[in-house]
Amino acid sequence: MSNAYRLIVRPAITTSAAIGMIALSWSICAVSSKAQSPAQPPVAPPAQPPAALPAQPPAALPAQPPLAPLSPPVTGAIPEQTPTDQAPTEYPIPQPLALGSNLTVRGALDTRMQSQNDNFKDVFINETEVEADQRIVTDGKTNGKIVLQIIGQRDPDDHGNAQVQVGDAYLLYKLPIETDTKSTAYITVGQFQIPFGLLAVYDPHLLIQQPLYAEAIGIRNDWGAKVSGRFDGLINYDLSYTSGAGANHSETDGSRLVTFRLGRTFNSKLGAFNVGGSILQGRLPNTDLTKDNPFAEDLPPAGNVQFQEGVPLVDKTRIAVDGTYIYRSIQARAEAMIGADDSSRVTGYYGEGEYHLSSRTGAILSSTYWKYPGEDSYFEDYSFGYSYTPQSNLIFRALYSLQHDVPVGLGGTRTNVLTLQALLRF
Repeated sequence: MSNAYRLIVRPAITTSAAIGMIALSWSICAVSSKAQSPAQPPVAPPAQPPAALPAQPPAALPAQPPLAPLSPPVTGAIPEQTPTDQAPTEYPIPQPLALGSNLTVRGALDTRMQSQNDNFKDVFINETEVEADQRIVTDGKTNGKIVLQIIGQRDPDDHGNAQVQVGDAYLLYKLPIETDTKSTAYITVGQFQIPFGLLAVYDPHLLIQQPLYAEAIGIRNDWGAKVSGRFDGLINYDLSYTSGAGANHSETDGSRLVTFRLGRTFNSKLGAFNVGGSILQGRLPNTDLTKDNPFAEDLPPAGNVQFQEGVPLVDKTRIAVDGTYIYRSIQARAEAMIGADDSSRVTGYYGEGEYHLSSRTGAILSSTYWKYPGEDSYFEDYSFGYSYTPQSNLIFRALYSLQHDVPVGLGGTRTNVLTLQALLRF
């Protein structure tokens, strides 16, 4: 999205170094393609399907794996499932590097080129990350994990500098509820993605297009505690109590953020549906468009908040509905929400649809609209793009966006943004 820091053209690294990183990604693609069959990309090993969401039927999207387990099982053990119904990932996730029987490591390198209004702006490394997952195993079963994700990214306030931030850092543990109840309960403590709207069912931080959280909420990750799971094999629930300060921040005025979501998955001959309803209440960063802040802002990959000096936090209430739909080569997501900043009404929606032209290529359309508290202030975005996945650990994406930012009391600014991405996962 157009924002203040996008208009700064100082790259985080030298242009030649960044172009070198893109060349490296293409080289890896070429070498790996010679070593592999051009058939379907590797798919994650099948997992034991949860009670509420059976494995996809044979007619489902061929490039997508079944639901991923909480973590790789101990030999001979049945893997535990994630606490909520996760829609299949956009493309198969590469197998992590195993360091011993219970510790795995994975990472990513996200390199991008961007132009605005047909003028070249920047080539940069958007982020690089390493994530370590330590399984908690008791009696031969995986009952939880400890996750630490370290992200290197451009400083949102000074693009000439890089910064290191913590993305996810939490302990997740499965409570010992009797299996004949058809219910599960997981406790999460630490810094994690808040379970509101689409954020409850997928992690978008490595994608170009983003749902509404940056405009509507102002944070993605927060620190606190969460209980989540499945009730009677029918309904998924998430309840979190967090600081409201956002990732990597301890500043707070004493307020807290409460988030609650209920979700349900339905399987039919017409595909798989996941629907949910969420509520959120707390004091959060002010994201209004003003003379001093005229563009809607993307949060950096780590989800850390850039508080505006002298701008107080805002009492926010949000009610949202979200849905994910998967049928053969089609995958769609959407969320809509209403609420208030203090006593002023806000509303908006996000929707995206992707069609997989083949097992390696896909086309995507998305639309975003957010109405800010000011009567004449809003942000809208219409995007279309293309993706190519030569192998499971490398994705190339191109997204063209038509954006319109309208601050309070000012004329709007229309911006055309082209973003090219080379995403290497390992």
